[in-house]
This record gives sequence, C-alpha cells and structure tokens, in this order.
Amino acid sequence: SIAEELLFRGLVLQAFRGMLRVRGAVIVSAVLFGAFHMSLHRFFPQAVLGALLAILVVRTGSLWPAVLAHAVHNGILVVWDRCSDASEVDIPLPYMLAPLAVGLTLVGLGLVVSRSTRAGPAP
Repeated sequence: SIAEELLFRGLVLQAFRGMLRVRGAVIVSAVLFGAFHMSLHRFFPQAVLGALLAILVVRTGSLWPAVLAHAVHNGILVVWDRCSDASEVDIPLPYMLAPLAVGLTLVGLGLVVSRSTRAGPAP
C-alpha cells in the first residue's frame, strides 16, 4: 500500500494538480487507481477508494494518513476474507468487527485532523 500511495497520491495526484484543478486531479488519479487493479468488477470500488484517499491527502497535506487508511482498508479485506467461511474459522463476532471499528475510528480522526488543519492555528 505504501508503493501505491507513493505512485497514485504522490506522483499522479500531484502531477495532475499542476495541470488541473484539485477536483479534476482527484478524479483522474482515482480512475487510474481503479484501472490499475485490472478488474472490471473491482474498478468502481477501487476508484472510490482512490478518490477518498486523494481527498485525504489534499485535505491533510500529507501522504501518511492515506498510507495508514489504505493499510487499514487492506487489513479489513484480509480479515473479512479469512472469516468469510465460518465453517473453517470460529472467531467471535466482536473480534471480527474490531478491524471495522479501528478503521472507522481512524477515518473519524482523519476528519478531525483535516478540519483542524484547514482551520489553521488559533490567533
């Protein structure tokens, strides 16, 4: 996920921000991120994720929140995949929901940080 963030939110997003408005750069980087995963049925979800991560980078001014969010997203998908066949794995529901809770908490913290970053320091 670090390599993808460096490529799509670092290189691609920043390159298109020099040529387009922010919204256009976010959309182009998101579409390219979706296409990069080379799956027709995963294109739209990946493009939406790419747009959200790009917005996070634009709002915070840093690549690191997107790297963390991307890693949490991938972690949730791995846990979900491992737990999808209940006959093989017997994990209590609270443990299965923990990655989702962590992810939602991180998203909330990211929104708080992005709002405080946009507001600037107190006078």
